[in-house]
Amino acid sequence: MKIKLHPINRSGKDNRYCGPAVVSFLTGLNTADISRTMRARSGRTMITGSEFSEFEFILNAHDIYVAYHHYIDRDTRPTLAAWAKNRDRSGETTYLVVAGNHWQIVQGIRYACGRIGEICSIRDKRIKRRARVQEIYILEKR
Repeated sequence: MKIKLHPINRSGKDNRYCGPAVVSFLTGLNTADISRTMRARSGRTMITGSEFSEFEFILNAHDIYVAYHHYIDRDTRPTLAAWAKNRDRSGETTYLVVAGNHWQIVQGIRYACGRIGEICSIRDKRIKRRARVQEIYILEKR
């Protein structure tokens, strides 16, 4: 089932980092609530950087699961632009990509990340397309 992307849900003083932002794009939850839940589960005092395991339980609670995970070897990492040429562009597949130590969502020609703060085209000039891809997750809704 296709995952619906929501507009980011954050106001002026809410968490502005990319981990809670991608969860907000996928679930519609507020980034402050997401980071509060992550802090409670991890025991950390601040969520400024995150790993997938730290917010996977929130996605699972909204029936979003990892169908595939690929860690790319340091010697063969493509840029985000090169990777984007060789992926499924139908819009049915939702990718959660780590590139340049930053969480990003790619679905068809749509792109979302916490730095930009909105859903835009994969060709948008604000995207750092030369960042090296480190990990790729394919997400699916059940």
